[in-house]
Amino acid sequence: MTEKIMVFSRIYMVGFKNLSEISTSYRDIQHLKYVCGTNSSFRNRDKMEVDESYKQIIPYIVIRRGKKILSYMRSKTSGEGRLHNKWSIGVGGHINPIDKSKHGIMMTLSNAINRELLEELEWGDAFIHTINNITEYGVLYDPSNPVGLVHVGYVLVVDLPVGKEEVYPFPREDTIADCKWFTAKQVAKLKNLESWSEIVIKSLAKEVMPSKEMLPFPRQ
Repeated sequence: MTEKIMVFSRIYMVGFKNLSEISTSYRDIQHLKYVCGTNSSFRNRDKMEVDESYKQIIPYIVIRRGKKILSYMRSKTSGEGRLHNKWSIGVGGHINPIDKSKHGIMMTLSNAINRELLEELEWGDAFIHTINNITEYGVLYDPSNPVGLVHVGYVLVVDLPVGKEEVYPFPREDTIADCKWFTAKQVAKLKNLESWSEIVIKSLAKEVMPSKEMLPFPRQ
């Protein structure tokens, strides 16, 4: 069965004001959610991966504990073949029809983020803290390569408490070949780091503050 994913027409890209690789502008974050997201549709992934007239919205969640960032290498079983064996600091993936909510785009995004975090990582009791401490960071677009050309990242940051349940999170899927905690400087030195992670880590290293608006996750 063909996977269907959330996409929006590239005509809405003109609405971004500061999108040069990554924008932490509140206005650009709002544009992604309430213009691009609201005017989105679900289409076949195999066609969308090669159709530059549409952009795929990808929640990209950075998990941070103190000065260290959860980093992982994608295995050959991960969905995007062009990213196999590359290091990443972003957990997430496509938004599917199962995530769609009648309550609007924010609940749809929340459903997708919850699902991805639970599918890819084992959290223990730390998950309750996690879903209440996600901060919007920015919008990411890198058209310099075939993967980046058809994807737009909705970047978020999770800040986990230091010294509590530090065994969590850890991988629960075979799509992750290796997983370690690195400082921003260590991440920047990784060989085979995917382009999105390169862009985000440079921004985080500059201590750009995320948006003050918290993503309203549904309460269980």
